[in-house]
Amino acid sequence: MEKVVKFKEKLEKETGLSVVYESEVLTTKQAQRPYKDKRGAYERGSAPFKADASAAALILQSWLDRAQNDIITGTMENTNQNQEVHLSVVVPAYNEEKRIKSTVMDIVDYLSKKDYSFEVIVVSDGSKDGTSKVVSELAQSVPVLKLIDNKENKGKGGVTKQGMLAARGKYRLFVDADNAIKITHLESFWPYVEEKGFDMVIGSIEIEGSKKKEEYVGFSKIYRNVLGKGSKYLVRALVAWDIHDTQRAFKLFTSESAEEIFSRQTIMRWGFDMELIVIARELGYRIKELPVEWLNPPGQVNLVAYLKTLMELFQIKINALVGKYR
Repeated sequence: MEKVVKFKEKLEKETGLSVVYESEVLTTKQAQRPYKDKRGAYERGSAPFKADASAAALILQSWLDRAQNDIITGTMENTNQNQEVHLSVVVPAYNEEKRIKSTVMDIVDYLSKKDYSFEVIVVSDGSKDGTSKVVSELAQSVPVLKLIDNKENKGKGGVTKQGMLAARGKYRLFVDADNAIKITHLESFWPYVEEKGFDMVIGSIEIEGSKKKEEYVGFSKIYRNVLGKGSKYLVRALVAWDIHDTQRAFKLFTSESAEEIFSRQTIMRWGFDMELIVIARELGYRIKELPVEWLNPPGQVNLVAYLKTLMELFQIKINALVGKYR
């Protein structure tokens, strides 16, 4: 009950919502989007619903996460909150002014030929170049494109979380700004979420049928190969042995699994992909790993980032052991 009071007060301060929790019934005066908790389906809005203290605290914390990420209060350009969206594609970006337009248009051109609604959300991670300007100008002629323009750097994990919780799609995919994995791979992903009941489908370059090409030379190529090969078994041992590749950005979620998983995410830098897998497993979600083709141009992950990610791996394991993700 103490957590309910804490989250209630913070949420009211952040959003202006009026929250009432009495006799295990939670109500709000301002309607919000539907939220589905693992304990059952709860609809946000004026209609009350029953929830014990732990469930109510979890729901309020999720709403608070959105508010603190400027999702409820709203800083996203080009948004129509009343429009139903089948697919949301989230693109975290840091200093990507040279590549972001071609990546976005590749996604938009492909999805425009489909018979379902979609949105593309670019989340600028405090970019110092013209990334936000390029996206903002492009959005003038591409109505499905939205921009979340962070003035400060949150980390790749932080802005991916922000975008996935801001998304309105029934299904939500996040991809890299370098377009290393083409959007066309989505076709092989759909049957697993729409027909076979999987909650999360992830791209992999470590299973049969995958292809990869890396454009690295010199020392960066050496440490990537050595650390990559040496650490992948450690990652599998501590995260999920049956998942061969946790780090590809091409990950598709149902709206329910996205809401549940990203609201619990704590790692805001490069190690967040591993945490998503661990949280999904803790919550009992079904994960499918599929082969993809990965063309990886030179990027921003250096030796220091690799070592920090390994440290985050151990923090994730500790979090799981103490029950932080449940």
